[in-house]
Amino acid sequence: MKKLYPHLLVGVLVILLSIILERAVYMNYDLLNKSPVILNVYMAISPVYNTKGSWLHGRWGLSYNAWLLCIENLAAIFMAGYLFRFMDVMIRFFQTPGKGWWLYAVDVEAAVMVYRLLARSYSPYTLDYLYIRGSGTYDFPDFCIGAGLVVILLWTVLEMIQYYTFKKKQTVGMSFGEKFKWEMGISLMFMKAALVPEDKWESMFATWRGQGA
Repeated sequence: MKKLYPHLLVGVLVILLSIILERAVYMNYDLLNKSPVILNVYMAISPVYNTKGSWLHGRWGLSYNAWLLCIENLAAIFMAGYLFRFMDVMIRFFQTPGKGWWLYAVDVEAAVMVYRLLARSYSPYTLDYLYIRGSGTYDFPDFCIGAGLVVILLWTVLEMIQYYTFKKKQTVGMSFGEKFKWEMGISLMFMKAALVPEDKWESMFATWRGQGA
């Protein structure tokens, strides 16, 4: 449980900061609407309610649907939970540089989804407030999502480099069919390991760390 405390703390901080910023803008909504705060030539604090729902809803032309958005948020939270475990498994197997620090990106993503659910309990629409010229208006959680995705993508690139280096060593002399079988097997192992207790990981790893598993 101690291992999870820092991750829970990051999530709580993201949620609290999101609430504080949103409330601050909400309390000064009329004033900021009349006189937006110009930060620089590209950015300004100019609040607007997002009535389209998520970015995907706007992209696909879907109308606002609170229940659908809540279901999407819940699904994203469960996906983030599995991704957290899956990343942890691969980080442990490959001894990835940076170790558990990469997992904080998932904490941020999950915290945003929790905040979105909480926010829908007192407001049907999202209050965006940071206008970026030529792009649109966003809120703090939007930037958290973007930053988290960038970190996860960087981790994915690093992990793939480690994976293919490992695969090259482990599959020397194998036929195409044997390599395919090996790849399917180790991929399934990673997916299964994310669903079982950590104390079983090393025994699952042992077979695949051997030459020509």
